Order: sequence, then C-alpha cells, then structure tokens
Amino acid sequence: LVTGVQTCALPISEFKQYHDLIYRIAGIHYPAEKRELLSNRIRKRIRATSENDYESYLQLIGRAHSRELQHFLDSITTNETYFFRCQRHWDYFKSWLEEKKKDPDLRRKGLRLWSAAASNGAEACTMLIVLHQVFGEGFGGMPVEILGTDLSTQILDEARSGAFRPYALAQTSPDLSTQILD
Repeated sequence: LVTGVQTCALPISEFKQYHDLIYRIAGIHYPAEKRELLSNRIRKRIRATSENDYESYLQLIGRAHSRELQHFLDSITTNETYFFRCQRHWDYFKSWLEEKKKDPDLRRKGLRLWSAAASNGAEACTMLIVLHQVFGEGFGGMPVEILGTDLSTQILDEARSGAFRPYALAQTSPDLSTQILD
C-alpha cells in the first residue's frame, strides 16, 4: 500500500525535477498550473509500480534502460486527436500547399512531411486529405511521404490498427466525412 502520496500533490521542488526530466526526454513543457494533472498521472504509476513516493519513482524512471520510463511517458501524454483538429492550422497548411504547387520542380521532388506527436494518426491522415484537395487524385503523380511519430507506444499501437475513435470525425463536415469513409 502506497502511503502519503495517494492524495498529496507533487511538491514544487519535485515538480521541477519531473518537469525538467520530461522536457529533456520528450520536449514537453508542463506549466506550473498543470502540477495537479501531472501529480495525478504520476500517482497512478507510483501505485502500479508499488513505489513509495514521488522521489523513489523519479529515481526508478531515471535509471538507465528503465522499462518504466516508457510507461511513464505513455501516462503523461494527452493523445487528444481528431481529423481537422485546430482548423486554422489546416487552413495555413492548405495555403502553404497552394503556394508550393506553383513550384515547377515540385512534381519531380515531391513532398516529405512529418506529423510529430501524431497520436493515432488522424492528423497525418488529415494531411493526406488536404493534399488530395489541393493536388487531386494520386496527388497529381507527385511522390508524397508522411511520417507520423509519437512518444506513446500505446497510441502508436492504436495508429497501426488504422481504426479511429468515434469522435475522430467530430470536427469534420458530414460531406467530407462521407468522402473520407467511402
């Protein structure tokens, strides 16, 4: 039984240590106002590993080649995603593609795109949809590569399945949803 840590918020000094570790390993910035959220996520891992407190858990994940580190990273990532999440980004991407389309060498060179923090792949798939909207069927014969990466092995397993959560199309127009699913 883990004592004391079950309801105790992560002390500020240890929050800073976790924050710095997360930022160094994953590039994720947890602001101070998210301390309670981070505390809750760490407490779940403390219980799962039967560690005694935040400090001993930090030592566990800080050890070289710690298997627990991946479980920790899985627990602290949000993994919120859906098609056309944050529409203004997709509007910008589409206008960027329209500009790139004017390059006479583009069809030969092609496009290589990276979806970092890709979660289950909905954003990478949205890239494909926007590319299709701009360049047409088969991207007009242009080679296209999209790489989707994420820290969470759990969400990457979901991405590999090719199945999306029910709300994945929540921000997508019914007409476009029909086109995507057909």
